[in-house]
Amino acid sequence: MSQTKSTFDARVTDENSIVRSSIPLQSLCHIHRPIVFLWFVAEILIFVWKGLIPMPTNWTIYGFEIFALCLTLTLEYIRLEIIIYANLTEHLFYIIIGFLFTFLSIGTFLYWTFFQWFVLKLDLIIGCTQLGFCVFELILVFTAVLSFCKKPTKQKTN
Repeated sequence: MSQTKSTFDARVTDENSIVRSSIPLQSLCHIHRPIVFLWFVAEILIFVWKGLIPMPTNWTIYGFEIFALCLTLTLEYIRLEIIIYANLTEHLFYIIIGFLFTFLSIGTFLYWTFFQWFVLKLDLIIGCTQLGFCVFELILVFTAVLSFCKKPTKQKTN
């Protein structure tokens, strides 16, 4: 009796076709993109409200913070795109760049959460939310770096 071999073999036979990208990292980055935009809009509205408060204001610092807020939004979108690209293509260099950008992003969100000119409780809440996202992404990027550094194992086929 002859055995028929199935045309569909679910086992991985080629060492270049082993998928090492991280689905949780990919999902978290895609969820974080609109949340970053909502954070930016909320911060702009908070800055408008802060400008309406009758208190002595140094407009140079106020303008610098709005400019820095726009730079933070740009940094976040670049960082998220680099991480998404690196995760999909499994490039070690780009995922390490994304890892370093995540540290920079955590630093900027620490500034927006604790050290800006006039911090409201709402700033603290949405800043801690952004910090939480960045810390989870940092952990997942680190696991992706470890996964990309690992040499794929060869699997036996019958």
